[in-house]
Amino acid sequence: MEIDEKLEDLYMPSKWVVRVPVEQAVPVHVKVTIEESERVRNNVNGKLGVKYGSDVGDVVDLFNEECSSKQMMVYLSGGYWQELTGDISAYTVAPLVAAGHCVAVVHYDRAPKQDMGGILAQVERAVAWLVRYAREKGMTVWLSGHSAGSHLCAMLLSSGWYEGLPHREKSIVRGVIHLSGVFDLLPLLSTSVNTPLKMTKFEAEQFSPLNQSNMDKLSTAKHLQHLVVVGENDSPAFKLQAEQYVEELQKRGCQVSHSVQEKEDHFSLVERLMEGDYSLTQQMLAFMEIV
Repeated sequence: MEIDEKLEDLYMPSKWVVRVPVEQAVPVHVKVTIEESERVRNNVNGKLGVKYGSDVGDVVDLFNEECSSKQMMVYLSGGYWQELTGDISAYTVAPLVAAGHCVAVVHYDRAPKQDMGGILAQVERAVAWLVRYAREKGMTVWLSGHSAGSHLCAMLLSSGWYEGLPHREKSIVRGVIHLSGVFDLLPLLSTSVNTPLKMTKFEAEQFSPLNQSNMDKLSTAKHLQHLVVVGENDSPAFKLQAEQYVEELQKRGCQVSHSVQEKEDHFSLVERLMEGDYSLTQQMLAFMEIV
């Protein structure tokens, strides 16, 4: 499929960054996430590389397992399902641990190593394992994801796996935090994002959280709390998708909050989650107190 230049710009978050030159946005993001993740992995009490499945890449990093809050935040990083790694995705951990929570940073193999169906199956294995782990530890679970990671969180909660859980296990998952998420994959078919993914139109529809069937399945879990956040300097496409997703959740009677983080862009929105006094960090911690 030919690249649509207008869609290419709308779905390239770096094009909308104003705090640094456009070409520096991604390198700066990678540098920040590498440095903070390395600091966390070296200094915060945790178990790295815990196996959640039989595949080589099926690992999760667990921080502060013996948490006082008995609450676990699961984090799925972005990178358009093809960039970044779990090793550099521990940058949200420190303030959550300081507040008494456990944090699970999920690793997953990205395109072109596997396609979208494979990625979704892998993160489903991860979160299924974490829900069982949380049940044994007497914990509740919150999901969070950035960009493509947000998409994966949404699809997990629309999956046959989650729909089929007994009520007791389903209710262990209390809510989800979407950080500049992608909820409709169809526009990506006309962008370079799809080059390694090779999604068909059918697959893009099937794997879109905004697909009506996926929304209907998600809305059966009325206990779930949803927080949908974008940056003021996010792309108009990401802002629009967030608004559409919130509207669909509201129409179905789901519990959802929506906020725009002033002055932040697609990358700084999550880079600053290493800061305990950052307003979004505080918002997320407060969100976890909702019963």
